[in-house]
Amino acid sequence: MAGASQDGTSRLARREAVALAERAAQALDAAVEQLSADDRRLLRMRFEDDISVAEIARTLHLDQKGLYRRVDRVLMHLRAALEDEGLDADAAAQVLEHRGFDGPEGG
Repeated sequence: MAGASQDGTSRLARREAVALAERAAQALDAAVEQLSADDRRLLRMRFEDDISVAEIARTLHLDQKGLYRRVDRVLMHLRAALEDEGLDADAAAQVLEHRGFDGPEGG
């Protein structure tokens, strides 16, 4: 009987994890949608394409220090939006690992 109870508990935990991930994804989509196209491109380059901020600055002919501050501001915006929805850093990290920065409409 203990195995059946554990199966029920693990199924419940999986459902809760999926629900949390969906809620976090919706909150992130909404927050990303509020960003400018340039900020979404910046996040794609940094996190999806794994390009360093220094290289992005060189590629886009931007001030490197200013670009670091801009990335920090954008990430703070995303974090605040997730926290406003009651989501913590772990939930945000899971979503960020699996989602892009195009927003829900791809642009």
